[in-house]
Amino acid sequence: MQENKPTVNLEENKTFCLFPWTHIHVTPRGRVFPCCNTGYSDYIGDYKNETLIELMNSEEMKKLRLNMLNNVPSKICNSCYEQEKISGHSGRTYSLDLFKKDLDSYVEKTQSDGTLTDFQMKYFDIRFSNICNMKCRTCSPEFSSQWSQEYHNENKSWPIMFHANDNQPMLLNQVLEHIDHIDTFYFAGGEPLITEEHYILLEKLIQKNLTNVRLFYNSNLSTLKYKDKDILSLWSNFNNITMVASIDHVKERAEYIRNGTDWATVETNLIKISRLPNIHFAINTVLSIFNYTTLDEFYTHLINIGVYTSRSQRWNLFNAFNPPYYMAQILPRNIKNSAKPKLEKLIEFKKRIQRHETCIKMVTDAINFVESADLWEKQKENFLANVVNRDKIRGEDFLKTFPELAEMMNS
Repeated sequence: MQENKPTVNLEENKTFCLFPWTHIHVTPRGRVFPCCNTGYSDYIGDYKNETLIELMNSEEMKKLRLNMLNNVPSKICNSCYEQEKISGHSGRTYSLDLFKKDLDSYVEKTQSDGTLTDFQMKYFDIRFSNICNMKCRTCSPEFSSQWSQEYHNENKSWPIMFHANDNQPMLLNQVLEHIDHIDTFYFAGGEPLITEEHYILLEKLIQKNLTNVRLFYNSNLSTLKYKDKDILSLWSNFNNITMVASIDHVKERAEYIRNGTDWATVETNLIKISRLPNIHFAINTVLSIFNYTTLDEFYTHLINIGVYTSRSQRWNLFNAFNPPYYMAQILPRNIKNSAKPKLEKLIEFKKRIQRHETCIKMVTDAINFVESADLWEKQKENFLANVVNRDKIRGEDFLKTFPELAEMMNS
């Protein structure tokens, strides 16, 4: 540890996170963030002009590391602070779960001005492109080429594809220079299972016999093949794979929320992946106005098809904060009052019959979050304008898909 630098007491320090020491997050447009939990409002650099090590030691990153070492909150980390108030867990706490065993060595490499010497990437989270076969309501053009196509149809100057490697062709090569050090590869998107660089990295890991690394995915599970690649065949070489499927609902509601979904295909893939012995399987769900009132139906369906069991541990329910007019907190008070007893009944059933602690906690946290603020009047006009406009463009029908939310369209 450099002279005059503080030690880190994790019992007292509630701002410290190891991601600014172990990785850097690059989006398809080349924008750079300390991690993917920042909300994407304040980026710290642009990969078009700087190398990974230069970005790791930008003035913003140096200040962020010093803030964390001194237990000083940073605005860019607010989403983690807020998530911890609700559930006690966040991306920050996840970083500690992964890397706190090496905490002292990271602190030792930090100079008094926050500069990190001898950077070795331990955690990979670089989104090379926005290629995606869906356009989810809570997503954006930067992370979906389908969204970009829709924007392009409205404004021809808007590009359809974003590709970080186009901005700086050496990006993939720089990642490959770190491949011997990386412990965890986080593949998200866009859609990682149709992203070229994802397969280049997997094949390089197999070639170098580095198959003990951890592979972690967020995928819509719309397909298990890409060109001549069969992902199940490639995965057979690895023994530590976590597949977290991005699923917000089932059937027609799923196809509306994540436009481009073929629910029959996704359900078949969910069942197949959840039963593979070398895959740790889970689901990430974005909590929004679209699914809060019918979470009981959502989880019941997944239970009935055998995907969600009492042994399922790593399931997540993330609160949508962007766009704000889709946050579950904007639901009108009457709709919240109708939904709450149903969700409390689900919780009680889980306690008495199935003792499913993961589901109990997720639904309890969802209720607490939704009940903590009433934002309907503030967001009503934005909600109506965006739903009507997007329905018209996509040929969808909010009222037909979500009759339980009819009050929102008739207010």
